[in-house]
Amino acid sequence: MKQKTMRWARGCSIGCLTIMLLFGVLILTMCHVPKAEYGSYITAGNRYYRTVLGIAPKITHDWMFADEDGGFDITVKLTKAQRKKALTRLYMKSMSGDSEYSFRGTSTTPNIVGLSKQETMLLEQSNEYSEFNQPVSEMLSGLLEGSADRTEINDLTNGGEIRFYSTELAFWRRFLEHYTWLKTRPFKERIQWLSRQTNSRTYFYIKKYIPVKEMSTGMLANLIESDDEGLSEPMMKQYLPIEIIRNFPVGSLYEIELENQQSRNLYESNEAHELIKSRYEYPVSY
Repeated sequence: MKQKTMRWARGCSIGCLTIMLLFGVLILTMCHVPKAEYGSYITAGNRYYRTVLGIAPKITHDWMFADEDGGFDITVKLTKAQRKKALTRLYMKSMSGDSEYSFRGTSTTPNIVGLSKQETMLLEQSNEYSEFNQPVSEMLSGLLEGSADRTEINDLTNGGEIRFYSTELAFWRRFLEHYTWLKTRPFKERIQWLSRQTNSRTYFYIKKYIPVKEMSTGMLANLIESDDEGLSEPMMKQYLPIEIIRNFPVGSLYEIELENQQSRNLYESNEAHELIKSRYEYPVSY
């Protein structure tokens, strides 16, 4: 009887341990970051640093999810020799750490429906590259701030904002190579240099916001009658006249955002300096 009790107890213990082990494996499987999530970051990061900075740093990732939203850390570790390169020094200048750069990654799969195959691919690539390029993108944004009173920007955009988008790694390298020089140049010369870099994937993005208080009664009525289908030609010409369109290269994108309007009013300029339907429904940048 005693032996039967001991065999039962041993079997029960083994069974409990097996269940606990299986439960632990299940938890690890659920919390483990799959390659499908981090693999695209590693591939994009390797290409980014090779093309933009001319280096090959070590890129690592967390093995476990860091939060309930599916986030995980990506870390770029630079060697002493890599940190001595001129472009790398510029890249790392705004960071607190001097030997590594890290960010919180998530799934790079786009969650916006209705986009073309090409735009879906560009959005996914933007999700992959933009975190690595953030220090450089911020440097470019700083050069486009203009003076404190926004005089140059207001004159060029009729009170709008100037942004510059690119999904070309080659452009970001050229920008880094010219950054120190551009920083010493007047705002007008910076715009001229950027204008020479433009193409279908590298372009100015001008955004104009119109609050309701700046719209006349007639315009409000026309907007309501249009059933949110877009702006009338007179409205476009009022907010973005041809003199403003001529300030930027052909193919620049323009967005007019109206307060309380749901749809986006997105256009691009043609050779006649007219605003036509934008080639992109969802413009992105690295």
